[in-house]
Amino acid sequence: MVEAGPPDLHAAQAGDIKPAYRLEDMADDAVALLDGLQISASHIVGSSMGGFISQLIALNHPARVLSLTLIMSGASGKDAVRARPEAAQIFTTVPGPTGEERIAHAIANRRILTGAGNPFDEEYERRRAERLYDRSYYPAGLGRQLLASIAAPSRLGRLPQVAVPALVIHGLDDPLLPIENGRRVAAAIPGARLLEIEGMGHNLPVRYWRLITDAIVETARNARPLQPGAAWLS
Repeated sequence: MVEAGPPDLHAAQAGDIKPAYRLEDMADDAVALLDGLQISASHIVGSSMGGFISQLIALNHPARVLSLTLIMSGASGKDAVRARPEAAQIFTTVPGPTGEERIAHAIANRRILTGAGNPFDEEYERRRAERLYDRSYYPAGLGRQLLASIAAPSRLGRLPQVAVPALVIHGLDDPLLPIENGRRVAAAIPGARLLEIEGMGHNLPVRYWRLITDAIVETARNARPLQPGAAWLS
């Protein structure tokens, strides 16, 4: 979206939000992908902003969702609990111009998002940052996604409409989307299970992968049986 111009995060923080696209557009894109793959319905798993989008898939396209898992997500808008200052500032700090400086910046941000006092595997995070940088370094795209998230209204009042098995996973030490965000979402979805994880920030620590995947699979097993053309989407 070159015509959209660079995202202005400072203006957005001052209340002048001009998103190039909205979360609803990205939810519609995900459903269009299902259409293209000829998948009639899916187990939806969304993390962080992906959790926002996953909520909208479940709300706007309910027939396409078999089960819903939301990881370190929230309700947005007036019902969002704000990020802690140290986490909020990661979106306005600018790295240096070299690849190494950009990778170091990503590692520093991951350290903040992991949460103070939690184990931080710098070697693992460096490998991850290097892979992500080599695959696609596009800060304008990240900025536009952030503006879409900032502009999103609350979904909390609509979440009681979710009628599939739902799981909400959230770290107790999440500095970007504090735990109360997950608690509000889980309380709004009928029958949702809330899994709070101690020692987890706004990240997915390797040591909890088995716990998280087992919980997702258990949730999916409570859904209606998979029909021909149904699948997983995350």
